[in-house]
Amino acid sequence: MAQYRLSASVISRGHGRSAVACAAYRAGEQLADDRTGQIHDYTRKRGVLHTEIMAPENAPAWMRDRTRLWNAVEAVETRINSRLAREIQLSLPHEMTAEQRQELVRGFVQKAFVDKGMVADLAIHAPGPREDHRNHHAHIMLTMRELTAGGFHAGKATPTARSWNARDKLQEWRKEWELHQNQALAKSGSRERVDSRSYEAQGVDREPTKHLGPSAHQMEKRGQETRIGNENRAANENNRNRADRHGILVALQTQIDRLDGRFTKQEAERVQAVENEHQWTRSDLKSKHQTEKQREWDRLDGLYGESMRTLAAERQTLESRIAASGWRKVLRDATGRTGRDADRLDRVKLNYLSAAERVLQGMDALETRQSQQTAALEKAHEQRKAQIAEETRKEKEAARAALMTRRKVAAEAYEKRQAEQTNIQPARKPLITRAREIAAEALAKPPTPAAPPAPVDRQPYRPDETVQFARAPSQEAQAQRSPPSLPDYREVWGRRAGDNAAAAQAAAAKSAAPEESSAMQRRAEDQPAPRPISAGIPDAKAAHDSANLSMSEQAAKFEKEARWTDSTAKPSSAWDWYAQQAESFEKEAERTPERGLSLGRKFNGGE
Repeated sequence: MAQYRLSASVISRGHGRSAVACAAYRAGEQLADDRTGQIHDYTRKRGVLHTEIMAPENAPAWMRDRTRLWNAVEAVETRINSRLAREIQLSLPHEMTAEQRQELVRGFVQKAFVDKGMVADLAIHAPGPREDHRNHHAHIMLTMRELTAGGFHAGKATPTARSWNARDKLQEWRKEWELHQNQALAKSGSRERVDSRSYEAQGVDREPTKHLGPSAHQMEKRGQETRIGNENRAANENNRNRADRHGILVALQTQIDRLDGRFTKQEAERVQAVENEHQWTRSDLKSKHQTEKQREWDRLDGLYGESMRTLAAERQTLESRIAASGWRKVLRDATGRTGRDADRLDRVKLNYLSAAERVLQGMDALETRQSQQTAALEKAHEQRKAQIAEETRKEKEAARAALMTRRKVAAEAYEKRQAEQTNIQPARKPLITRAREIAAEALAKPPTPAAPPAPVDRQPYRPDETVQFARAPSQEAQAQRSPPSLPDYREVWGRRAGDNAAAAQAAAAKSAAPEESSAMQRRAEDQPAPRPISAGIPDAKAAHDSANLSMSEQAAKFEKEARWTDSTAKPSSAWDWYAQQAESFEKEAERTPERGLSLGRKFNGGE
């Protein structure tokens, strides 16, 4: 996150400071102070990335020489408490590259200070190896007197110089630095932005910290507590508590919003279900009303329909008679029929209107009754919706109350833990103070030089000497070593080739009577099977397989061994294996002296 900082201070002779010394330290150079005769050498200072003196176009060329510039400032200021220079410290965004930060600082210095007539000596510093890697910053030393043709204006300050010291000038510079930094961040593609306003002006609930400064910073690095350091630690602790509280409030608000959303969705679903049910009920009522209208019309038609149709036909007849013309009209007038028909027509009309009025009254009564039913249905629907809203509100309030109760319990537990930690801190403070004192004493104590290592008496290597190695026996030892011997076959298999007692016993068991044969077989099975001796055998798989044979398979093997004594018989696979092993051991014995001879030559220098 990009950090905003623009602080301004005055380098004053009244505080025992020197503009030349400050410039030498910030630029990492060696400068000579003509006023005091001292030489300030800071050439071994690390982390100075860029230094430059920026001056207006009408400034003399010698003002771009750092030594001559600040010695001239020291010379023009004659009072013991003279204000020598103004220093601006800027925090540079670590999200940008070194070239981008340099361009940002130069653009800001040119517009804010140099264009107004000041000479600026800027130095860009990188963070130290033991500092925060984001602490890229810049120091800008500004002259405080107006330039003239011969140099700096001597005497009282001019109106232009006094305007640089105005109270609102610092706010103007802070706003200008905010604009420059945000433009540079946007140009570099970063989404970070800075604000020159205070936390209070921004509406941020956060306590600001103070800049340590070089002295307090060095003391803190040595483990010594400082007033500003303690205030910053207290502020950071308060900010952490604020952040915890805000986090709790944000989590609470998130849960409340989630709760409101859940109940809103639930209410909408219930209302939609009621609306769907209401639509069906309204449709059924409308169909019912249409059926009732048709029935009522049929009833009224049965009561008044026939008479109304008769009256209508009679009215039409009377009207046609009265409308007669010519001799018929004269005749009807003379006989008085026209008058009688007119009176009759009036009575017919009156009767017809009376019947129609009864029909209309019946239909109006039906419509009124149906309208009342529809209104009652809509009212019940609205009442159901209001009931759903009220039930949802009560459920939401109950859920909120339970949530707030849980949060209240958690907040009380948090406050209790904070109070316990606050009570523990005073008890631990002496221990912490003593530990820091011990660390400070260890840092202040000069390191004890380590004792030089004891000299080792090493004899030089002589190629003419014969070096004997324990792992390489000599040639004579190789020759005297006896070749490896193969164990006797009878020891491996546990039997002798000439011993045919077992074979003869097995053959006799076969030729004997069945009872004797079975008894002899049982006695042979009761004897334990001989185990092979696998020590010294490169491959004892055959012996192992033979030892695991069943009794019946052992009897067959005994019979086969009896035939091995015949010299004319063809050798079996066991004899072949024995011959191969003997041949390989003989070859190994022949190769061993030759290999020992080659190793002896190698380790004895090739003689």
